[in-house]
Amino acid sequence: MLKKDDNFKNLFGDFPNVDGDSLKLEDIQVRMIPNTPFAQVQLTREWTAHLLQLAIEIRQSPKMQPVQPYHTDEDGVRRKTDTGNVAMVEWTGRKDFIAYCGGKYKELMFGRKNDYWSDSKPNKKMLVNAAWINWHSEGNFLPVHSHREELSMTTYLATPVQLLVDPPKMQEGVSPPEVYTGGWDGVMPNGLVHHYRPYPGTAIIFPGHTPHCVYPFIGQGIRININAQMIVEGEDDYDITEAKRVRKELRKDLPIKEKPLDSKMRTLISRIGRDDS
Repeated sequence: MLKKDDNFKNLFGDFPNVDGDSLKLEDIQVRMIPNTPFAQVQLTREWTAHLLQLAIEIRQSPKMQPVQPYHTDEDGVRRKTDTGNVAMVEWTGRKDFIAYCGGKYKELMFGRKNDYWSDSKPNKKMLVNAAWINWHSEGNFLPVHSHREELSMTTYLATPVQLLVDPPKMQEGVSPPEVYTGGWDGVMPNGLVHHYRPYPGTAIIFPGHTPHCVYPFIGQGIRININAQMIVEGEDDYDITEAKRVRKELRKDLPIKEKPLDSKMRTLISRIGRDDS
């Protein structure tokens, strides 16, 4: 189904056989989006093809297990997140490109006049705390949500071709609703909303606390993206350390849940109309 999509054929043609070991992180470009706290990432065609191939292999693997939403506490214990019956596919592929982009974002933001990153240290590393694959067909969407981690990143690998054509022109001063179809909205600290189009081979990086949503689309095709959460490596300050100690003390009598078999994941998303069967 994916290889029959016009956008897939235009972007990749015959699916390139890319040697992942030959790819260089330095070929990935990260730049700030003017007048926003967000950054745009531009992948090369080879990087995009490589990550898409990994996503397909993970999705089609007989060992693939949908993951129900949960958060992992400071003791490494999985605890259920009550967001309904939601299934996600964990991204078990390479995460070095995620950490690299997060580090570049941090370099670009450091020194800028903003409260959120004022205490950030330029020599601290970004650690990937969670990553999963969103595999969307017609009607799938994400309602407004946010994350607990410092940074979030959404990497688009495949997008239905109808989302990338110019929206139909209407009378002056009227915006056609189609322009938002299938896109991403994020609320900035000043209350304005930034809209991002899901072009394959690009990604958007934003502070995890940003309220954001993903619109559904109409028509054939598949929208595939990797969502990731990052935290800043380093010791907690006194207040955070004390808060963790108190939470641990309060939880000591709670029943211990099953240890996670996969890597850490924490999400607040609530999925509606999702089908991962």
